[in-house]
Amino acid sequence: MTTGKKRTTRAARARRDRRTRIVACAGWATSALVLLGAFAYTSVLATVRVGLVGEHQHVRVETCEERSSSRATGNHFRCAVRSAEAQDTGRKPDSWTMRFESRPGHTAEVARAPWGQWVRLEHGALQWATSFLFPVLPLLGAGLLTAAAVRAVRPSEF
Repeated sequence: MTTGKKRTTRAARARRDRRTRIVACAGWATSALVLLGAFAYTSVLATVRVGLVGEHQHVRVETCEERSSSRATGNHFRCAVRSAEAQDTGRKPDSWTMRFESRPGHTAEVARAPWGQWVRLEHGALQWATSFLFPVLPLLGAGLLTAAAVRAVRPSEF
C-alpha cells in the first residue's frame, strides 16, 4: 500500500473554496456592521456635543475631584453639578456628577444624550470640526470592509 497524499477532485476543491469565501464574506460583513454601529454612536454623540439635539441645561459646578486613570492618559476630573435653572426657580435642584474639568462656582452648558448621559457642550470651532470629522473614520472603515466582503464572494469582478 502506498501512503501518499490523498488527491482531491476539482469539485471538492471548488466546494472548499466556496465555503472559505462565504466565511470570509461573513467575517468582513460582520466587522462592517460593527463599524456602522460605531458610526451611528459617534455621529449622535457629535450632534449632542455641539447642541443640535438633546435636552439642554445650565449647571453650576459644586465640587471637583481629580481621579487617577488606569490608562496612560493621565488623570481626569469628576465634578458634582446641580441644575442652575432649578436653583433659580426655587425647585429642589437635581444633582449628579460629570467628567470634565472646571472649578467650583462656574456654570457650564450641558445636554442629555438619548441614552441618558450628560455631555458638556462644545462651542469652539475646533471642537465642532473634530466632533463631526471623527464619525467619518468608522464610516470609511465600514466602506472598505464592505468592499472586502463583496470581493470575497465575487473576486473576478474587482
